[in-house]
Amino acid sequence: MRQFLSRFAGSIMAVLSGFDRIVFRGSHRSLAFNHGMEAFVNSIGVLRKDFGAYARQTTEELKSASLAKCHELERPYRYLTSSRERKETLVQRILERSPVDEGLICVLSCVEPCTTFNLFRSRETKRREFRRQPGKCQHLYHYFLHPRFGLMHVRLQTWFPFTVQVCMNGREWLAREMTKSCIRFVKEDNCFPYVDDPLRAQRLLAKQVHVDWPHVLDRLALEVNPALPSILRRDDPHHYWCAHQLSGQPTSSSLITSRSPPSISLSCSTR
Repeated sequence: MRQFLSRFAGSIMAVLSGFDRIVFRGSHRSLAFNHGMEAFVNSIGVLRKDFGAYARQTTEELKSASLAKCHELERPYRYLTSSRERKETLVQRILERSPVDEGLICVLSCVEPCTTFNLFRSRETKRREFRRQPGKCQHLYHYFLHPRFGLMHVRLQTWFPFTVQVCMNGREWLAREMTKSCIRFVKEDNCFPYVDDPLRAQRLLAKQVHVDWPHVLDRLALEVNPALPSILRRDDPHHYWCAHQLSGQPTSSSLITSRSPPSISLSCSTR
């Protein structure tokens, strides 16, 4: 990146630095570890021998509640037989056939690896105990055109512990903010080869850090999993959030500019 900037210094007006791919992962702390799961099952009065039936019923209730809005809005639902299928490509085709200006685009479903709980008989205690271990289960991908963040998705694990993953694109977000702020720009793929006011654009990028993320993410999680409060009963439905991926910081998107928008674009590079 530095070599490129040095070579084309005479043509580069500015460099924007900000987030590209943003992924948050949310979990419910009482369900995130073995003893927490034990305490939760005890609190709702489910016997170990009945846990399998209870978990299956809970998953079905969760999926039904999660898909209710999709059915209500008559948005597409697709089950994918392979997790390798490119979901973004399918979503773009769905948008072309069934466009929306804002809100839910579709829901995609796929069986994928996850971390979950199983019951094992302990040699030490001579009783059945929960153990957290790798597994597979169905996941629901809710794709949205969010009024603030643009194209994004929320991935919901439909089996205990119901982990949620929120994925958005900082450049998509910036494009919407620049449009609202009447900043002219050219966007090619995930880069901006032209922005007519890079200082204002950089200020908008800087604001992405100062968001009440727990509040925003909890609302998104509840939207895709409205059954969570009834599943947890007396427990707090708020999630514990961590930044799973924050690509692009520090990553720069170089802007090549003249008095009119250029015809070439640059890819992003991590220093």
